[in-house]
This record gives sequence, structure tokens and C-alpha cells, in this order.
Amino acid sequence: MLLVATGRQPNTEDLGLGVARIALRDDGHIVVDEFGLAAPGVWALGDVSSFFELKHVANAEARTIAYNLSHPEDPRPLPHDWVPSAVFSDPQIASVGARSQDLEGRQYVEATQEYSDTAYGWAVQEHDGVCKLYADPATGTLLGAHILGHQASLLITPLIQAVAHGQRVADLARGQYWIHPALSEVVENALLKLPVDLQVRSGQVH
Repeated sequence: MLLVATGRQPNTEDLGLGVARIALRDDGHIVVDEFGLAAPGVWALGDVSSFFELKHVANAEARTIAYNLSHPEDPRPLPHDWVPSAVFSDPQIASVGARSQDLEGRQYVEATQEYSDTAYGWAVQEHDGVCKLYADPATGTLLGAHILGHQASLLITPLIQAVAHGQRVADLARGQYWIHPALSEVVENALLKLPVDLQVRSGQVH
């Protein structure tokens, strides 16, 4: 069975927003600046204005706009860098950062790890699961991560942190423990397969 969700359409057509000098995009979304301001004294967030129709993005936008309302002299831009997403299908799909088509014209390395090549994946006969990573060979940082399989929305969490904070693959893969035989070894093994410098900083786990 296949469910196709085409997204939401903002209910802005008959609100008379032009009277308030609030602009709309062609698709009906409210136009906001980088801080979430739609017009003087009017802010918009979430599905009505965001390119990302995701609840966790709306939550982050709400926190940012709340800050901007109380700190008008030092507003923060809406946090739209490294937005992750997940599809709660069976199997799940989770993604953050660049895809291969986004990396055309630049140097990158990639690695793929199948669930079934880990102890947990083999034990539960997870034959379809796969984790694919892209990294910058010069800096050793992650550029993108994509997982299809059981609990993909959970497994991708450390990779979201890595791309958001510019963490090196070496520090993530070898600078901490990965519990055996947890399913998270799918992520660990994918990191170890990336052809980047895996030397960790001193004082960490080897």
C-alpha cells in the first residue's frame, strides 16, 4: 500500500492580507524575512510561511520569534540550517544535509552500510536497511546522512548533531564508544567506511 502526501496549502487566500501589506508567495505562503517578520509588528511561522512543513521546524521558529519579540535590538535568524526530516513509513526514511545531486561540482566521499552487516541487523533479519553518508575529504566533516530502515528516525540523531556542529567523522566514529550489539553500529560502521582521516584528538576513546 502506498500513501502519497502532497503537503499542506496555506489558507491565506481570503484573509485580505494585502490590506496589511503582507505579501504572499505564488503558492499562498506568507513572505517573511530572515527573522520571521511578515510586516511591521506581524510575525509568521510554521506551515503558513515556512518552506519546511515540519513540526520540529515550526517549534524552532516559535522559539526564535519569541526571542526576537523580547530582543528587538538583537534578533536571531530563523534556524533553517541542517533541517532533518523523517518519513514514518515501514521501513522508516530519515535524512539530513546534502544529497548526491546537491554535491555536484565539489569534492566529497561517500560510504554505505547495510543493516544486515551488523550483529543486530543480522539477528533481526533486517535485509533492506541501509545507511549512506557523504563527507568532505578535506575537513573530514559530514555533509549529509540518509538512512532507510528500522528506527531510522532515531539512528540519524547523532548524525544530525554532527552536521549541525561541524563534528569531524573521526571524533564521532572513534572518539566515543558505540554499544555492541546495538543497532547504532550501523551508523558507526558507515562512519568508519568513509575514506577520511580517522585520527582522533588526544584523550578520547580509540
